Amino acid sequence: MKTKLLLVILIGSFLVPNISMAAGYESNDFTISLYQGWDKLEEGRLVFGAPLYDHDDVYDFVKVQHNQTVNTGKNSFTAEELRELFEDSFTPVLFTIYAKIPVRGGHIYISHLYTENYALKPSLMRTWEYEYRQLPHQITPSSSIRISLPEKHLYKCVFLVPNEMARETVYITIEDAYSFRQSVSSGN
Repeated sequence: MKTKLLLVILIGSFLVPNISMAAGYESNDFTISLYQGWDKLEEGRLVFGAPLYDHDDVYDFVKVQHNQTVNTGKNSFTAEELRELFEDSFTPVLFTIYAKIPVRGGHIYISHLYTENYALKPSLMRTWEYEYRQLPHQITPSSSIRISLPEKHLYKCVFLVPNEMARETVYITIEDAYSFRQSVSSGN
């Protein structure tokens, strides 16, 4: 019986994609981190990542963020201003990635944002990005967010997730168009 179990584990380890969970990840190619909480936001101004239109398919909580942002009449916010607007309903999750070498295909994909009990499609969300540090990105048909990541650039974006979800550790999965796939936790 033990031999069969070991054989199943051994075969399964070859069939499952190379995914590991960590509070951070570093390799010869990337450094990836995920932080959770208002105290993790850095100095600087944040802008809502993309305009929303009535026909856009996004989560209702993203529409709430967009509407509250529009109602202020401002385009960018300090971390403290964002906190005042959203702390009662949302918690920030700060995602950072640094490409040490050119990214194969020029793009990385945020394919999953999840906790033990929740799973969000990144394509139905919008990021908050630091002003003057935005990168071209687009929503893909595969539910991912595709980001054009240049070599030697430290990209940072923030997802404001509902407080209920943020009571749990948040994970994000990053992929490239080839074989790279890595999940990282916020470490909470």
